[in-house]
Amino acid sequence: MTLLRIDLSITERGPRLTLAGELDFHTAPEAREALRLLTLKQGGYLVLDLGDVAFFDSSGVATLVHAYRLATQAGATLELVRIPPKIARVLRMVGVYDLLNASGPTAVTAPADEQTT
Repeated sequence: MTLLRIDLSITERGPRLTLAGELDFHTAPEAREALRLLTLKQGGYLVLDLGDVAFFDSSGVATLVHAYRLATQAGATLELVRIPPKIARVLRMVGVYDLLNASGPTAVTAPADEQTT
């Protein structure tokens, strides 16, 4: 059984990783390795599609921060898209939602009643 599926597509903007399954302590190393293998271009984007992530823990947060660092070092922009409300809530709670460009134009935000202050 695969706990995390990672699909890569290359767009005009840059690489897009679509993650599905569990992004946690056990699968984060696999996700970080997939990120490490990407070629990012200055001025480009790294898009992470989280729409099919069913489980997410602190290792998932750390993986997204790692993706942000890789993009920043390359002069690229990280954009998170299709963020499930529960993940959006976690990212807001730990204070990295805006840092990770989770409010990009295609992001799904948590409904107002689920947002934390």
